[in-house]
Amino acid sequence: MIILRKPWKVAVFGIIGIVVLIVIFAAAIINNIGFHNIKLMYTLSTTDKQIVLMDGKGNYLGEDRSVGILLKERMSSKGWIYVREEGANFFLKREMN
Repeated sequence: MIILRKPWKVAVFGIIGIVVLIVIFAAAIINNIGFHNIKLMYTLSTTDKQIVLMDGKGNYLGEDRSVGILLKERMSSKGWIYVREEGANFFLKREMN
């Protein structure tokens, strides 16, 4: 039979172990989502922006469902024509002048 002479050590190491596991799980989630995307989500939630550019390839991240209308308006002002929407994807084509 094992008698614990210092039960406070068990509690301290248990709490440290739980904190380490939480940090590992948080790091895995951030690594899966991407730190850049988390910064963009933070930008959306803390500012009045409804849509932000994710990269130079034309991928955007939006906050709510009215973003589709906003995206169509902004892209049409830059010379793009709305073609169709499939799920969360918007298909646009460039006006040729």
